[in-house]
Amino acid sequence: MKKLSELRGGGTPRLIRGQEVRRSRRRSIYVILNLFQDLNNSRTRGRVVEKTLHAYPSLKSKAAFTLAEVLITLGIIGVVASLTMPAMMQSYQKRTATVRFQKFYSIMSQAVSKWENDNGYLPEDVNIGFAELDHNSNKVMQWWIQNLGKEVKTVSSYKNGSDVCYGLADGSGFCVIVNRTAMHFIFCPEAKGCSDKYEGVNSVVDGKNSFLFSIEGGKFISSYKGFHTYTRDELLDDCKISFHKHACTRLIEVDGWQIKDDYPWR
Repeated sequence: MKKLSELRGGGTPRLIRGQEVRRSRRRSIYVILNLFQDLNNSRTRGRVVEKTLHAYPSLKSKAAFTLAEVLITLGIIGVVASLTMPAMMQSYQKRTATVRFQKFYSIMSQAVSKWENDNGYLPEDVNIGFAELDHNSNKVMQWWIQNLGKEVKTVSSYKNGSDVCYGLADGSGFCVIVNRTAMHFIFCPEAKGCSDKYEGVNSVVDGKNSFLFSIEGGKFISSYKGFHTYTRDELLDDCKISFHKHACTRLIEVDGWQIKDDYPWR
């Protein structure tokens, strides 16, 4: 029988190869775990590809993994993915919503301003003619085409009860809701959020899939004008507690069109 010193010196090929295989497997599992950690960290996500390429030499071992090792690795991947994917999806939804928020607000603000200038309307009479549109989708659609629709390019439209809804090129959408004194807009970061299963402004705004804008005082504003006197804490409380979530749009505007960590995104 050979001594341990002899094995270390000359070494038995089979023994040395077995040690290398075990080390290779440990390195491979370590690499996989670190890749998932990096995927969950936005600061290091860009280095995942580079790490993967460097990892390939250790994964090209001729020795195969055992079934138990494969199942354990897949189990670890599944657990890590179940923990990280929801957070990644929510982060993506928030970023998408804020980008589309700002774009919609900018487009509509410019359209309303131009519409007022072209028609000679003043802030106090900007709602002229709204009473004639009340709960009449045909008149609302006609009004939109002749007025704001000239400046806001849409890709689709459909009637939703007494309201009219439009789709935008970036995948978002909005519905126009008119009563006798005001015109409201339900904006949906994803057009499918403007569901056809609601009856008016009070039952559709949820602060996640749909948000409220209005034309008041000659301006296109977030939420209602009344919410513009609220402090941030008051807006946050109302957004958390209120069933209608009308204050949520104003809260996001106060936060610089960002969805902060304390926002009730659920």
